[in-house]
Parts: sequence; C-alpha cells; structure tokens
Amino acid sequence: MTSAVKLLEKAPVMMRVGGVGSGCAVVDVVVQGSPVRLKEITFRNCYTASVTIKARIREIPANVPLSTVVIPYKTLVKDYILMAKPHCEQGSQIFVRIQSDEVHSVVQRNVS
Repeated sequence: MTSAVKLLEKAPVMMRVGGVGSGCAVVDVVVQGSPVRLKEITFRNCYTASVTIKARIREIPANVPLSTVVIPYKTLVKDYILMAKPHCEQGSQIFVRIQSDEVHSVVQRNVS
C-alpha cells in the first residue's frame, strides 16, 4: 500500500551569482519522522522549466543517531524538463509524477 509522507516545505531561497539574481531558487523539503523509501515524487509545476532533485541518503547503520553525522546530498534527478518551451504556457501548471525508475538508483535506499 502506498501512502503520502508528511513533509515540511520551507520557503524558496533565491540563488544569486555574483550578487545578481539568477532566476533559480532552492526549495528545501524535509521528510518528517523516520527515513522513507521513495517510490515516486509528485508535485504541481508553477512556471518552472526544469528541476533537479537532491536528497540525503542514509548509508550509515540505523543505530547511529543522525545528529552525530553529516549526510551529503546526492542527485536523484538532474535537469528534469517540466516545460518543453519555457517561454510558453504549455506545461506551466501541470501535475508532475516522477517515478522511481526515472530516478537515479540511490532512491532505492532510505531518504532522510
């Protein structure tokens, strides 16, 4: 049985390059509770041309507290195209489902 996971979505942080806005933003989404095994990622696009999804993959023994280690980010999806023509409306507000077979093999492990 598939069930939704409780998430904490933080406010977007706009990226700057050399003090100038780049048009890119980072949205930090935190899985609340225990690490989970992802089968798919579903979200609604809001005028975004492409996304890269990164996650922290727990590769340490479960008995080691997360607060004692720094878990680096790994890329699950890189430059996934959401809008074929970003200057047009098509695809700008669609619901997107990225399934685990479209995600790098690291998604098969637990995401924290």
